[in-house]
Amino acid sequence: MRIQSSETKLLLLLACLLVQPGCAGLKNALPVVSKSKDHLPLKSVDQHTKAEACRLTGLELAAHEKDEHAISQLEQARKLEPELKGVAYPLAVLYDRQGRLDAAQREYERALLESPKDADLRNDYGYFLYSRKSYDESKKQLEQALKLKQTHPKARINLAMTLAAEGRLEEAHAQFEEALGPAAAHHNIGLILFKSGRREEALAHLQQAAQIDPSLNSQTLLTALSNETAGRSAVMPASYTE
Repeated sequence: MRIQSSETKLLLLLACLLVQPGCAGLKNALPVVSKSKDHLPLKSVDQHTKAEACRLTGLELAAHEKDEHAISQLEQARKLEPELKGVAYPLAVLYDRQGRLDAAQREYERALLESPKDADLRNDYGYFLYSRKSYDESKKQLEQALKLKQTHPKARINLAMTLAAEGRLEEAHAQFEEALGPAAAHHNIGLILFKSGRREEALAHLQQAAQIDPSLNSQTLLTALSNETAGRSAVMPASYTE
């Protein structure tokens, strides 16, 4: 089979964009492409090409937060070619955003079979597991992400959050410090301690953060917490409310 020209591939992609949801009408939606040395008739386009067109369309829709249409395109791509790679990872993220957590976990596990050395994938799966309070499994994924890419700040921060959730604050502090520096590490630990009701310890960490780096808003938060501890009303900054 001849390699398709860029014009034919573009027409296929546009067809998937215009026919939503699904790609069932892909062949009929395209204009007739004349036979030549550089072009193929649509009837000779194989399943892989159609599946890849749907996959690319799904990624484009996901980038514009058209989640339902993106999921439909990616699922259609898998129907056309069940073993098509590059579908599981975006589906996992999209299912997670839609609250379909069991489906998201299945897709993350499938994606890991396809791309076990993808540090970003392991970070995202680790955070997903953290959000489900599966801390042991979360740590495994995040530690593996850091083995694959030691300078992965998000994975290190997520690992710190996971350790903190387990009450391992010294280890969490070390991870925060390596990722963000000493001032931000104290600031984050202070917030975590405050949320867990350990206010005196929280104040101590926030004070250290403010001393190390006055440009952080630790001092504002410290003042608010100090006023509250003293019995006066205080309004928490909006960015720290849940």
